Amino acid sequence: MKKFVMGFFGAILVLFISVNVDFAKGPNKITIEVPNDFATIQEAVDAAQSGDEIVVAGSYVGAGALIEDKSLTLVGGNALINEGTLYRDHWYFGKLYAGFIVRGPDASGTSISKFQIQDVDLPVYVEKASPDVETPVGLPTIDDVSISHNIILGPLNGPVAYQAITLRGTKRAVVSFNRIDYASPFGILASGTSGWGGEAVTIKHNVVDFSQYLLPMRDGITVVAQSGAVITHNTVKVPFGGGEAIYIGRPVGDEPQIVSYNDLRGSAWDYFDTESWSYWPGPFTPMYPVIYERNFSDVGCFPTNNRGIGVPQNTKKGKLPEIL
Repeated sequence: MKKFVMGFFGAILVLFISVNVDFAKGPNKITIEVPNDFATIQEAVDAAQSGDEIVVAGSYVGAGALIEDKSLTLVGGNALINEGTLYRDHWYFGKLYAGFIVRGPDASGTSISKFQIQDVDLPVYVEKASPDVETPVGLPTIDDVSISHNIILGPLNGPVAYQAITLRGTKRAVVSFNRIDYASPFGILASGTSGWGGEAVTIKHNVVDFSQYLLPMRDGITVVAQSGAVITHNTVKVPFGGGEAIYIGRPVGDEPQIVSYNDLRGSAWDYFDTESWSYWPGPFTPMYPVIYERNFSDVGCFPTNNRGIGVPQNTKKGKLPEIL
């Protein structure tokens, strides 16, 4: 009888181990491995349930995935994403392909980390609804998404469409510890224009380096129509004739934007630019507070553009070691 009991519980233990149950997430949450359990990340995402973790081996090379209305944790182990998933057929840019698309309010809490993403138009795109939705006003936001510790690369001659990391209609998103070396109009873009909304994004400890791309209109970090953004401890390099290192357009809401301890390099038009208007149509919006504290730039950066606020008195020009 004793041997039978030990054998029974031993078999149960083996069964639990074989399905990779993670009790820290709950008895119904599992860890899925790519390519051991599924050949592609998309197959793993399709099979997963909210709360599951997908671990991708470093040897993986291929496409990312569309994560729609599921809250998942994806860990890459430096896996290479070099094939895109069709995002949309844009009227100007044509067909745009994304590495990862995170979509819908039920995808709140999704985390993407430790991937290398290269040669796709939109490496990481987070949005509360499909681009086919014409009026996103009033739709729930996608909250608490984390994009961290990724390396995003692009070739010298393109692709040049859109931005490396995009947030549209998010709350409390965190973009941190990413390295972006990409020929894109924008490095990190958090946009709430055209009714998408968004608030309380934190962008910290990222390196955005466009210095080798001799192309105009390269903005490192852009926050538009947001409330309560925190942009801190980032390193931004732009090429000669490039755009703003940090751009804040049309701040909204009651919470101030905080821009602090950023290290800004290269010859930009401005290393900061804050405006009370935007390029998108709409009524004039009053300026809301933008707090600048102890940001640094090298001598190649021109002074702060004062279209919205004037030169912050507590922001000094100088040189600091790069924040990596």
